Amino acid sequence: MNDEYKKFFDLSYKLLDQFKTTAPGTFIHCQNVSLLCEGIGKEVGLDSEKLKLAGLYHDIGKMWFPQYFSENIVDKNPHDLLDPITSYHILTRHVSDSVNILLNEPDFPRDVIEIISKHHGDMILQAIYIKYKEMNPAALNCDHLFRYKTHKPDCLYSTILMIVDSVEAAAKSKYNDNKLNSHDDRLNLIEMMIEKMGTNLDNLTRGMERTIKNKLIRELDSIYHPRVSYETLPKNEEVEKNNES
Repeated sequence: MNDEYKKFFDLSYKLLDQFKTTAPGTFIHCQNVSLLCEGIGKEVGLDSEKLKLAGLYHDIGKMWFPQYFSENIVDKNPHDLLDPITSYHILTRHVSDSVNILLNEPDFPRDVIEIISKHHGDMILQAIYIKYKEMNPAALNCDHLFRYKTHKPDCLYSTILMIVDSVEAAAKSKYNDNKLNSHDDRLNLIEMMIEKMGTNLDNLTRGMERTIKNKLIRELDSIYHPRVSYETLPKNEEVEKNNES
């Protein structure tokens, strides 16, 4: 492992431990994104450790207001009581908050911070935008109000981070809703998320996009493949399973 990065992967590292404790749902998401990024990095010949590090810390800014992010919400959604514009400002600031936290972290690689700063580009905060449109059906040409105000990815590292971040979050949501049951479901999800990114992926060649998609579908298939239901096992197989345990 690159000595420059080693301490930042250590779960006992003070900042990482604080992240894990303060925003546990976000931390798990970042771990998943990190591992997926590492695999894709190896597949396409990038510095996989750099990409893995960017994945691990890309949402660390959410630990300043963890209760407003869905992966950390365990009770009522606070956004139900907020107007969409307020929700937009709370949610989108996590990118600049991540940058601020990492800029104040001694020795954290500046090039990794640069990658993290662009992982949402100018994407629309879709759920909040839809809520606004439902509340204001006559509103026209208002999508710009709900776009991230950050730079678009300008290198393969930030592009891959954007794709993996979006796909991992969407896959978890679909899986929880029992809508990720087949290979085709997972492939359609990847293609849909990539299509939504539009001009944010202008620097991505068709060949590289295909390589990333192929790696992602293999990973999602391995994570979300159907499992045997032990409730339907014959009696003797249940006994054998218990013995193995």
